[in-house]
Amino acid sequence: MKFATKLSLGCITLLSCALCTAGLILTGKSFSDNLKTTRTALQAQQAKEKYTLERSIFTTAETSALFSPIENHTLATAAQQYAEQTSDASSGLALWVNGTYTLYSNLSTALPRTVQLQAVADGAEHWRLTCCTGRWYLLLAQPLDIPGVQADLLCAYDVTRVFATRDAQLRAWMAVSALLLAVGGGAAVLFSRLVTRPLTVLQSASEKIAAGQYTERTHVQTDDEIGVLSRSFDAMAAAVEAKVDEMHATL
Repeated sequence: MKFATKLSLGCITLLSCALCTAGLILTGKSFSDNLKTTRTALQAQQAKEKYTLERSIFTTAETSALFSPIENHTLATAAQQYAEQTSDASSGLALWVNGTYTLYSNLSTALPRTVQLQAVADGAEHWRLTCCTGRWYLLLAQPLDIPGVQADLLCAYDVTRVFATRDAQLRAWMAVSALLLAVGGGAAVLFSRLVTRPLTVLQSASEKIAAGQYTERTHVQTDDEIGVLSRSFDAMAAAVEAKVDEMHATL
């Protein structure tokens, strides 16, 4: 393989690595920021939903039972009424009791129970992402302030659009990278040929001198190592020519 080809491939490889690394870093940063912003907004939304659901539960319960343990039926009824009033195709909720079973849920049946259980166990300080049936969900859990009852509100918000945005950015970056690689690859080939042209001249001159053309010179005028090598080669060729002429003169 010619040195120019090796140099071209090396440049293209470095360019590919640089583009891939930059793409992954930029896309990853954008995705992380977008997800963080979405999560913060959803956490604030859930806090409002928690407060509204608590009010709905107290409203549903009988006035005489406000300061006694609220029955599970009351909790389930209030949760169902609240969910029906605030139905949203992009989210769902479940009301868990004692961290072990659900009184009411309109979450997708595709969401694994083990994932829901873990989200409830993690508590309000954590969040969980899960994918099912091609959709991404952000699971958030909040304990409800209900006297005498250990109840948790589990919400599942559809955040597929965040991942769709990331995928679209990746596809766009891949298209741009392909274009840049094509342009950069062509530039690398031209650059490699330009850089190695003096070496081609040196090779041609050495072959001609080896064939007996002692007057051949490179005449490469550059200020780099190749220029120094060329001048040394020309000086060597001149010394060889002088020695050959001297030998001919003595015959």
